[in-house]
Amino acid sequence: GISRFCNKQLKLLDAPFMLNGRELNVTASIGVSVYGEDAQTTTDLIRNADIAMYQAKKRGRNQYAIFSSELHRDISENIEIENRLRLAIRKRQIEVYFQPQVQLMHSEIVGFEALARWTDKEMGVISPQKFITIAEDTGLISDLGDLILDKALSQFKQWHEAKPSLTLSVNLSASQLQDDDLIPLLKRKISEFAINPHQIKLEITEDIFISNIDTSIQITSQLKKLGFQISLDDFGTGYSSLSYLKDFDIDELKIDRSFVDHIETSERNKAIVSAMLVMAHVLSIDCIVEGVETEQQLIELQKLGCTLFQGYFFYRPMPANGIDLLLQPDLPVPIG
Repeated sequence: GISRFCNKQLKLLDAPFMLNGRELNVTASIGVSVYGEDAQTTTDLIRNADIAMYQAKKRGRNQYAIFSSELHRDISENIEIENRLRLAIRKRQIEVYFQPQVQLMHSEIVGFEALARWTDKEMGVISPQKFITIAEDTGLISDLGDLILDKALSQFKQWHEAKPSLTLSVNLSASQLQDDDLIPLLKRKISEFAINPHQIKLEITEDIFISNIDTSIQITSQLKKLGFQISLDDFGTGYSSLSYLKDFDIDELKIDRSFVDHIETSERNKAIVSAMLVMAHVLSIDCIVEGVETEQQLIELQKLGCTLFQGYFFYRPMPANGIDLLLQPDLPVPIG
């Protein structure tokens, strides 16, 4: 009934129409609330339909969504997280953890990835995927990114002074990449902490990069001119031509963990990783494999020629004081 009706309306609106001699298209997002089931008053009915409509927009527009108690609960939770996240950013309560990156050939830690972590005093541990997505959707990502960068660079400066060859990887979101203030912000931070930008790797996921290749190439070329390294994260998951790599001045490919899973038994995964390594070598790009969790995975990856690794098999993300202990002189890289 309802689904058939909504699909029919979307299909009717999908047909092009003429306006002043020009052909135009329109799409709609439909939110549905059922009187008697979801609401007993007109006000509640409209409010619930509005909630469902925003859910339809979130799914990619030109969709419909039917209100449910689960949907209401999810949205109420997101609003609560948004409010508490706003406060946590203002009070600088978001923590930065660091996951070591290992060069196995020389058995040493060569860098770290900075990762945001948040434990709310009332809601407990909130997953980064959850609160970063909410930060993106609500415009808080700029302030959150600024805070993470501040804390990560402040800490990295101390380690970098002790071991100048170390690098720090920092993730950039889609919103940050499109923010006009990104370049000035990074300039200020590098100046403030007196860090060589070549020691900082800015990680951009492949899907974000290929969603707007021209803009991505333009912005990353500016970042390269400032001296930053560029790392393409989740590499291999984007359904796009690899031709953009020839126009993209990239320093590192980060092979996605999905290719590491089952690599012991999957000839297809082995072939894909092997091809990525060959391509990176030809293009003079470093290659790091993330998500390594078992010894067997490590053995297979080493056979293929991988030398740079990140994953639970070596180290989990940890607070700064854990890294301080790891950087003690002559401390070997643990295996397992």
